[in-house]
Amino acid sequence: NNKSSDAVVPMLLFYWFESSPNPSSFMVLDESVVVPVERPTVRNDGAEEGNKHCFDIVHLPAKRVTRSFSALDIESRDKWVKCLTTVMSEFQGGS
Repeated sequence: NNKSSDAVVPMLLFYWFESSPNPSSFMVLDESVVVPVERPTVRNDGAEEGNKHCFDIVHLPAKRVTRSFSALDIESRDKWVKCLTTVMSEFQGGS
């Protein structure tokens, strides 16, 4: 049977503007995991700067980071990690 069908896979949609009705880009999340990461960056004068509270999306077959994201604070980062992990786990049939 050569009928085409729509595949259902978890995706992260990216919007250029908050008011945009359509995503400007997307990332397929199947066969991926989300890893929380702390990346303190210290300048030469000892002050911290940069995007400290991050998470990486790792594509398992390729064994590489597909994309890194940062959040304003650790609570926001942890919410993203939990949400994405839940969605990917449900897709893969986990609990």
